[in-house]
Amino acid sequence: MDRLREDYDKKAVVLKEEERRNLEKDLENRSLEFKRKYEDFQRDLKRTDSELTAGIVDELYGLVRDYGEKHGYSLVLEASNGALLYNDKATDITDEIIKLYNASPRHDGARSSKGKE
Repeated sequence: MDRLREDYDKKAVVLKEEERRNLEKDLENRSLEFKRKYEDFQRDLKRTDSELTAGIVDELYGLVRDYGEKHGYSLVLEASNGALLYNDKATDITDEIIKLYNASPRHDGARSSKGKE
């Protein structure tokens, strides 16, 4: 878009009024089209990000719930939301949950296919 604007600025001084108006209109139309495509892309990107994140979060919650039940926890807190002011590292199960998540079949297959590339 910047290059088109620069070209227009250079040509505008030598063009006839009607040609200049046509070029301005074309530049404006291209600018609007670019803006529309950019907004569509941003909307699609946000939707895709939300879908992927939701799937990961759902899976993590399931892993944490299962881990908590299996190990006799009555409560598991999420430290990243800012509500947890202090915890003893001995009670932190983050590393165990990450290992479980990475070892789950869905993720193990994704890693092995990346290694083949």
